Amino acid sequence: MAFEFPKLPYAEDALEPHISRQTLSFHHGKHHAAYVTNGNNLLKDSPLASKPIEEIVRAAAKDQALAGLFNNAAQVWNHTFFWSSMKPGGGGKASGALAAAIDRPGSREAEQALETCIEDRLGADPGLAAAAAGVLGRYYRQQLDCGDGQALAELGDLLWWDEPQLARAAFARAVEAGNSSALIRLAQHRWVVLQDYDGALPHYRQAIASPDPGVAAEALTGLGEAHRAHGELRIRNDVYERSQEYLAMHGGHARHSAGLGARLPVR
Repeated sequence: MAFEFPKLPYAEDALEPHISRQTLSFHHGKHHAAYVTNGNNLLKDSPLASKPIEEIVRAAAKDQALAGLFNNAAQVWNHTFFWSSMKPGGGGKASGALAAAIDRPGSREAEQALETCIEDRLGADPGLAAAAAGVLGRYYRQQLDCGDGQALAELGDLLWWDEPQLARAAFARAVEAGNSSALIRLAQHRWVVLQDYDGALPHYRQAIASPDPGVAAEALTGLGEAHRAHGELRIRNDVYERSQEYLAMHGGHARHSAGLGARLPVR
């Protein structure tokens, strides 16, 4: 059955200060909506079209040819579950069976012991560690062929520090798939991780030419910061003036998006 784009079960500002209106609006109104649209396009005329979303996810996960459908369907389910798992004034201690499991004597110690065991086992057995890395590497490379611009950009963020060449390839594929904002991630990655300042500039300039005012404004902000960090203050000031003119011309949408450029994955 067709994927549905649900309304939030609360107002966009209801979770502040923990999650801002802007963050919720961006991830619900842009990310979640894109997964629904892309997923329905991939589901159309598929033998799975009449199935519930859980069956679609399970079936698509087993077929590499359906990697794009899997990514979008799983993210539709994931986002819908995520919104419904929160509420204004929520939090506090768990209750019922969940609380009993968490508070069961030895549960936290067992979790820590398992993590330590895995780390020790991989550290003591280079062959096993190499095999595990190979499995992950094959999975990531398979995801590079999914053709989903949003999923590819998120894959690049996931691989940001640990697999920089794969991250770069993911961002490049995201751009090819039509995700113009991935140009900014590609520029940031070349500058911050690969230390390739000169290589980052063309990506910023390409993003500035985007017809999406949010992407263009964010790229102007990022380019200015890159020039400032590189000691080119005069150029940075020129770019800053251009960004202010752009923001004044294109209004609130561009202003909101321009504030997203400084968020980099943490190591």
